[in-house]
Amino acid sequence: MEVFRIAAAIVLILLGMRHLRKGLDRLFGGGLVEWMRRLTANRAKAFAGGLVAGAVAPSSTTMAMMSVRMLSEASLPAVRMLAVLLGANVGITMTVQLLAFRLDQFAPALLSAGGAAFLFVGRPVLKGAGQVLLAFGLIFLAMRMIGDASTALAAAEGVAELFAALGGFTVLIALGTAALAVVLQSSTASVALGLGLAQSGLLPFPALVPWVVGTNIGTALTILIAGWPSLEGRRMALANLLFRLFGGGAALIAAPQLAALGTGFWSGDATRFAADLHTGFNLLLGLAALPLLGPLVRLCDWIVEAPPEQDEPPLRRSRFSKSILQSPALALHHATREMNPMLDDLRRMLKLSWEIGFEKRSENFVRIDKLQEEVVATAEELATYLGKIDLDSLDDGDSVWKTHLIDYSHELVATGVVIRRDLTDAALRMAAKAPEFPDSARDELESLFRVTMLRMEKATLILASRDLAEARSFIREKEEMSARCRRCQRLNQRAEIAPGEPDFRPGLVDHLNCLRRINSHITSLAYAMVPQKEPVLHE
Repeated sequence: MEVFRIAAAIVLILLGMRHLRKGLDRLFGGGLVEWMRRLTANRAKAFAGGLVAGAVAPSSTTMAMMSVRMLSEASLPAVRMLAVLLGANVGITMTVQLLAFRLDQFAPALLSAGGAAFLFVGRPVLKGAGQVLLAFGLIFLAMRMIGDASTALAAAEGVAELFAALGGFTVLIALGTAALAVVLQSSTASVALGLGLAQSGLLPFPALVPWVVGTNIGTALTILIAGWPSLEGRRMALANLLFRLFGGGAALIAAPQLAALGTGFWSGDATRFAADLHTGFNLLLGLAALPLLGPLVRLCDWIVEAPPEQDEPPLRRSRFSKSILQSPALALHHATREMNPMLDDLRRMLKLSWEIGFEKRSENFVRIDKLQEEVVATAEELATYLGKIDLDSLDDGDSVWKTHLIDYSHELVATGVVIRRDLTDAALRMAAKAPEFPDSARDELESLFRVTMLRMEKATLILASRDLAEARSFIREKEEMSARCRRCQRLNQRAEIAPGEPDFRPGLVDHLNCLRRINSHITSLAYAMVPQKEPVLHE
């Protein structure tokens, strides 16, 4: 029965960690990513920024995925992102530091106050604060359960002797706790279990060192598994794992001396010793690694080779990280940035369609078709991913933004349909008839194409900033674009066509109409962002 009590306590810790991540997410939200970008000017600042971010978002997997995203988007070089991850490893241990204060007697008060705020308060900040208190209440309650169950187990015949004997098998304990950390996907839950067992005296002092070391190695393995889908993720996770293995090996060799130090300096306080060892291991390892990050990154680049380059850029299939769903605001930020590849694909499609009509490159049609498939696949994946984000964990603004993203993905798919079906067909017909465009008409049409591609780039900035001023400016530019299209159409309708020459005007009209529709679709996000009470021009 005591084993089931410990298992139930582990479930409570995992549930508490989930509430803690979501509560902190309500308090700090997706702004954490932009804050990290501004703070990481050098390795030292990147390490410090990761430390703070790890304390705010206490999930090593979430931090790793956020680091991989920033690295793959070329926001920061690999050396700084690895420094961020090493700092986050330290920040995540702050939760264990709080657990070591033995505040389990306050669990009922934390559960009552936190539960009331979480369930009955409407303001997102207060609701998030309540969720954090609720989380610590659950974790402290679980710690009390583990301590009571461990004390009862210690009284059972042979159990204390078994744990004492296990204390001599350093490597076995490290491997076991590494596996436990991988299964639980939480270093905090694994260390918290060790704290509870140590608090009751069931886990001997010599076993605490391999317990903490194994937990940290298991966390590094979890990060490697989570980062495996991307090249950057594999390299950064491998570098993190190599550091952990090196530091862990040194700690295991010195385990007897560390245990003796804990018995003396920490006066036999196993709980405080384990928490400080967990923090100190990551802090010393991170500080020692900072000057060696450059050579280590190059080593991992050599070990994990990049795939051979292709003659033409490969189609990009978006990848949505399920791990970041643990932090809803970060997941929403991640989904927002995944809209950028869709706009990039549409911009490429637009350029390819121009080449079909004016450079007679009809083979581009196949490429356009594949790009449209990518846009549709990304939109479907985005909708599924956004559907997994818990609305209850988002504030009102983020909930509305989630709806905007789903609607805008549909508009981008419609944009692709216009390019693939209408604009490309018009370009193919024009290429077949080969009408001679007047220089003025061709120049104006080419200018409109370039402006549309530029506006697709601006749409990515609006997605990133959610800036209302930018949205209003985007709407005005759309109206100016529509006016230019109508003016170009009227001027060229009056153009005289010599007898026997092909008429360029139908092809021009088709292109202008398609460009107007494309600009309407890509401007839909700006219209959704601007409050309805504000007067906006419509075509």
